[in-house]
Amino acid sequence: MAESFPSSIATSILTTIAMFNSPNTRPKDITKLKETLSKIQDKLLIAEEQQAQDQELQRQLAMISDVLYDAEDMIDELRCGAVKTLGVKVSNFLASIFLSPRKIQKTRKRVEKMASGINNRCDQSTRVDSGDTVIDHNFWSTSQVLGRDDDRKEIFNFLTNNTGSVSVLSIVGQEGIGKTALTRLVYNDEMIDDNFELKLWVPAPADLEITSLMRKIYIAVAGENDYAKLAPKHTLFSDSGSGSKIVVTRSSNQAVQRIGTEASVVLNVLCAEDRVKLFEKLAFKDGANDRDPDLTEIGRGIVENCGGFPLAVQTLGSLLHQNINPQDWKLIRDDEIWRQDPERNSVISALKLSYGHLPSHLRRCLAYCSLFPKGYYFNSEYLVHSWMAQGFLAAHHENEEWKDVGMRYLKILFSRCFFQDVEDSGYYFTFKMQEPIHDFVQKAAKKECERINLGVSYPDISARHLLFTGSARDNQQLPHISANLRTIIMQLDSHNVGESLIATLTAKHKYLRLLCLRGLTFKVLPYSIGELKHLRFLDLSWNSNLQELPEAICKLQILQTLMLLGCSRLRNLRNNMQNMISLRYLEITPTPYGDLPVEGLHSLRYLHICNYFLEELPRGMRNLTSLRTIILQGCHMLTSLPLWITSLSRLEKLVIKNCRRLNLRMDSQGQGGNVCLNLQVFMIYDLQVLVDLPQLILQGSAKTLKYMRIDTCPSLQKLPAWLTTLTSLEKLEIAGCSVLESLPNGMENLTARTELKIQKSSPTFVLKSISHLHHYFFGHSAVPGGFSDPE
Repeated sequence: MAESFPSSIATSILTTIAMFNSPNTRPKDITKLKETLSKIQDKLLIAEEQQAQDQELQRQLAMISDVLYDAEDMIDELRCGAVKTLGVKVSNFLASIFLSPRKIQKTRKRVEKMASGINNRCDQSTRVDSGDTVIDHNFWSTSQVLGRDDDRKEIFNFLTNNTGSVSVLSIVGQEGIGKTALTRLVYNDEMIDDNFELKLWVPAPADLEITSLMRKIYIAVAGENDYAKLAPKHTLFSDSGSGSKIVVTRSSNQAVQRIGTEASVVLNVLCAEDRVKLFEKLAFKDGANDRDPDLTEIGRGIVENCGGFPLAVQTLGSLLHQNINPQDWKLIRDDEIWRQDPERNSVISALKLSYGHLPSHLRRCLAYCSLFPKGYYFNSEYLVHSWMAQGFLAAHHENEEWKDVGMRYLKILFSRCFFQDVEDSGYYFTFKMQEPIHDFVQKAAKKECERINLGVSYPDISARHLLFTGSARDNQQLPHISANLRTIIMQLDSHNVGESLIATLTAKHKYLRLLCLRGLTFKVLPYSIGELKHLRFLDLSWNSNLQELPEAICKLQILQTLMLLGCSRLRNLRNNMQNMISLRYLEITPTPYGDLPVEGLHSLRYLHICNYFLEELPRGMRNLTSLRTIILQGCHMLTSLPLWITSLSRLEKLVIKNCRRLNLRMDSQGQGGNVCLNLQVFMIYDLQVLVDLPQLILQGSAKTLKYMRIDTCPSLQKLPAWLTTLTSLEKLEIAGCSVLESLPNGMENLTARTELKIQKSSPTFVLKSISHLHHYFFGHSAVPGGFSDPE
């Protein structure tokens, strides 16, 4: 089965056409194309739902997708021209300049011809409507370990029992049984923090090959990549003191025997009672059904199909979340997939069912994720901006930010269990695709997405999104690749790559929208980069050899994302970067030889600066009023933030890391109540001389600030009294602040049910904080039992 997504492509075309102003001055064939696509969209959606069972329909949808891709490229070319001619009305531009009137007319007629065949085939939708319901990702951390109390205690006892040597525990169970969720729950337990000076979560190689596993652990511990220093496991941990532990999760005992485990915990399927509890927690609004006994009965049938696997129960419970239509429930219970194979894997069956009931635009986004290898950890910022570059996102209303649309899509996919190990870092998420669904989605997406090993010969390649692996040789011969390629991602074994290969790729594929050369080392970016007028996403980060960007890069006027982090030899940026008027996301490491020409980038929403030599923020930043996220990292010469930062009224996230000389004193004196900001996340890490928090920024965001983290600030002695005026604060985390004395009085004024988390701080501060909060809740200052000993 190879899927196509023509309805999503049609939506992208309609979105672009809507950007051109008056319909009255739009070319007639563009208007007719719009009318045709509007008429057939619903039919395309229904056809996509039915294509899995109909090979002829698959073939037709693949053909109409190719036609629509051509139409999208054509419309996008008109848009590129409109952006280039900014200042001239778009309608006048379209009335006077065409790629070719015949080409527009021919494309429109091809679409109409293909659409007529679809109109005659499809009648009604059979998809379960789960809407845009989002379930908080934190829910999964507890729901999937329902009924695992004894297993949890056994793991905890193993970890806290000091055996005097390195010990290995294996947690064994089939895919979807809840191994990772249970291990993660124990790993995050604060009692584990008290028992170990250092803990690491390392993705193990699929074959559990010992050298590979130890390499990952060594790099994580030592921060080095010197494989020659690797030693057997007991030598590796010999300097870490007695009681070091390793926990490994695997699907069979045979797989873990090769690393010599001392003990194992085998997870079995959930009992019938726990299965039903888990399902009802997800399917019903308040975790229980007190209205319709029929739904309860149907639900038990669905749970029985899941075979006691938590992931299968979760998947279908989340699919039916707050859906009270019995017919939809029966569709799931009685689906043919449950009878196709008596020895079926219920987890894969449940995930396939859920995938089949996803709307087209979400299946397309998930299909793109299958381009990456199994076990790959995604970054939400990177993935959402990749989707944005490809035109996968469709806004609900005119003023909705594309980034918010992408995060909404992503959280729906979280809720539907397609991703696991979801970690919230405060300003981005990390996660990976569920392994049981990866192969299925990859197979479904093979027409669109393909991984290419440069050491292997291939026939002609028609996929539009390619990820290259292997090693690039000098004069590397490439297979014949479609000229309509949209994506090139290079994840090569060797970082050194010939500039001729980069030049070939950029010269031959003029419709590229995303080009990722992350981690590759070459000195010159070819001038032909400027001819990629459809390019939205360019990742050149961590290229330690790149010295200069060609002038032509500033011709990329619809480029949205530019990543230059870690390009430590980049001498300068082009002063006419202001021509890149669509740039929304910029990561950059300027050198002492160059400045940071950000002035004029009025579309910029995200700015990440990592620069040892930066003494003050560029003045041009004060006019970047669309900025929503600022990250300052490793700016060791920076001593203060300018007052004009309070003019960035749309700023939502401010993250500051490892800025050794930076203090943040910003009093509100003389400002009155005039500062009104929109900050929602404030995070600071490793600020060695910090003694004050930025009052002007934080109090100006008192009605919006939800999350604050203060981490490794060894000079911070007290928290300000005005902290208690931040009435919207929902979560306050304090870690590694060794001289911090106490919480300020009046913490009860934080009316947003604030969660307080204190880690790696002095016992005195912890005890005073507990005493303070105990007095607030219970009316006296005695320290609660169990906390009387500061040690």
